[in-house]
Amino acid sequence: MYRRRLGIYLNDHLAALCGVESRARYSAEANDDPELVAALEKVAGEAADDREALLAVMRSLGVGRSRFKELSVLVLERAGRLKLNGRLVRYSPLSRIEELEFLAVGTALTERAWEALEILREELPPLDGMNVSARRLRAKACEENLLRLRRRFVRTAFL
Repeated sequence: MYRRRLGIYLNDHLAALCGVESRARYSAEANDDPELVAALEKVAGEAADDREALLAVMRSLGVGRSRFKELSVLVLERAGRLKLNGRLVRYSPLSRIEELEFLAVGTALTERAWEALEILREELPPLDGMNVSARRLRAKACEENLLRLRRRFVRTAFL
């Protein structure tokens, strides 16, 4: 029974990582601020790396992959791009703020997933080779950087 619940949990987080990676890549293409673009590309790369690591964990635990969940999140992420942000067809400063918030939440979720695996490390021998603590800390640092960037762009969006 625990593997079923763990499988659901890991698939939820795998799907979230797909959404984070997709939105970060889209946002990087839509922006021209060098610091922001570099941060977004880093988020996308780390999400892809975490996704592969999570897949390896799932394989080692015998947990199946839910492509349906991944596809559902990607469809929702793309639909979220259509949200009206004060401009009909162009990118808006409000888009930037909302995307940074979305990505910060996604990286916080990633941190929680690695934390859960860190807690379970002793009970799940396949996690021995995974440096889940480092991944958790990396996700936390990423979230903090995204929130720092968000604070930087708030004035642009609202004043």
